[in-house]
Amino acid sequence: MNKLDKNEPQVIFSACNGISTGLHCLKNLGVNVSKYLSSEIDRHAIAVSATNHKEDYVIQFGDLNNITLDDIKDTTLFLCSSPCQNLSAINSSKKGIYGEGSNLFFKAVDLMNELNQYRSTIGKGPVPFLFENVGSASPVDVKIMSEHLNCKEMRINSKLTSGALRNRLYWLNWEAAKPKDQGIKLQDVLENGYALKDKANALLTREPSMTANGLDRVMNKSVGNLIVTDPEFALLPQEKMIEEFNRITEHGRLKDKIPFRKLTINEMEALMNLPKDYVDAAPISHTQKLKVLGNGWTAGVVTSILSELFK
Repeated sequence: MNKLDKNEPQVIFSACNGISTGLHCLKNLGVNVSKYLSSEIDRHAIAVSATNHKEDYVIQFGDLNNITLDDIKDTTLFLCSSPCQNLSAINSSKKGIYGEGSNLFFKAVDLMNELNQYRSTIGKGPVPFLFENVGSASPVDVKIMSEHLNCKEMRINSKLTSGALRNRLYWLNWEAAKPKDQGIKLQDVLENGYALKDKANALLTREPSMTANGLDRVMNKSVGNLIVTDPEFALLPQEKMIEEFNRITEHGRLKDKIPFRKLTINEMEALMNLPKDYVDAAPISHTQKLKVLGNGWTAGVVTSILSELFK
């Protein structure tokens, strides 16, 4: 795959675009984006995109199922992050790559193949592409995706560029190395308080309850994230924290004495390598901010991968 000249006008198509993290990364790399064609139906994700990217070259197409070759035939880079809900290990009733939402992967691949057939008629090679999905997808589903894309997946944990654990799979048709470990810890991005672990657990739409059970899930089951706010409590061995929590709160009933808190949106943005207020400034609810962040790309990883495509 030949490298693209970042100074030449580039037309980007982003299937299942989310909050336009791809565009954020391209801007950081100084790429001359002449058009950014977005396919997204989540109005909350679109609101975040509109808050951060007000350029006239950003075009929202809506449902991927309604997009045709004529809409994207000038594309020079194809991005896709199809829904992972039916692929993720946290979904006990998942139906795999053929399940609702996740099956948009096939629509994206078909559209890209159609684009490549058109490009061949005008003397151009295959379009560069970057696909991403959840790292806990089953081996069967991963094999299906790799076969359809005709390349092997690259497994990258966002812990290399972030203070959070985030196991993801990437498919691309150019040579790229994994990002170097930047040594970022959860504590590095906290506005206040003390981290229970060096790295945050994966960001979830529903953070754990501020109860002894929630604390146990964070410490022993790697589910969700809680930040210690009391310095004395922070010094306790973790096996003593739940016992002490129950004592000082009368088994969780005294809410005003709970010695820990949830992550803020700004802290979560930092864990996704996004600038402050990228999501928090959007006119959407707190719950929706959690959701769109959890569904998004880790900007540091994607920037690293894309940097090896452009010259």
